[in-house]
Amino acid sequence: PEIVIPNSVTEIKEHAFYNCTQLKYASLSKNLTVLGDHAFKSTALTNIIIPDSLTSLGNSVFANCSSLKNISFGNGLKSIGNYAFGSCKALTDITISDSVTLIGEEAFSLCTSLTNVVISENIASIGRNSFNNCVSLKSVYLRSPKKPASMGLNIYAFTYCPEDMVIYYPSEAEEYWDDPWQGFHT
Repeated sequence: PEIVIPNSVTEIKEHAFYNCTQLKYASLSKNLTVLGDHAFKSTALTNIIIPDSLTSLGNSVFANCSSLKNISFGNGLKSIGNYAFGSCKALTDITISDSVTLIGEEAFSLCTSLTNVVISENIASIGRNSFNNCVSLKSVYLRSPKKPASMGLNIYAFTYCPEDMVIYYPSEAEEYWDDPWQGFHT
């Protein structure tokens, strides 16, 4: 089963498609401005394209979508809600668009197949436990040349990730860290 949200739709309310366990495909409106909490939680989506018109993702909006493999983040997206993609066990690689400034708490926690993450150049806040229990995570690329103002990294953003996980950051970012690995607890 699939759904095509027409471009006349600007808002999808909380829990709109929650627990629609057979829903495998959703094409979102190019004019979508609100995507409510839990809107697609526990569906069978495999791919999702976030339109440029959407500036924030609600809490748990795609949580428990265990078949979700691909996410394309729109260029207008500013924030990713708490547990937005939590327990999306099929995700392997994500690149968070440069427009994103905030990653919510536990946003990608329990994404057990996630191996590579590229984090926005303009990130200002990475929430607590954002990548908690991403047990396959091998590489994290922090593209910001400066340390975010609010960094959940100091509160275990990568707890229970592999000990051999490598975090890359621009060389000019070194001056912002007393210890470059401070806060990267595994």
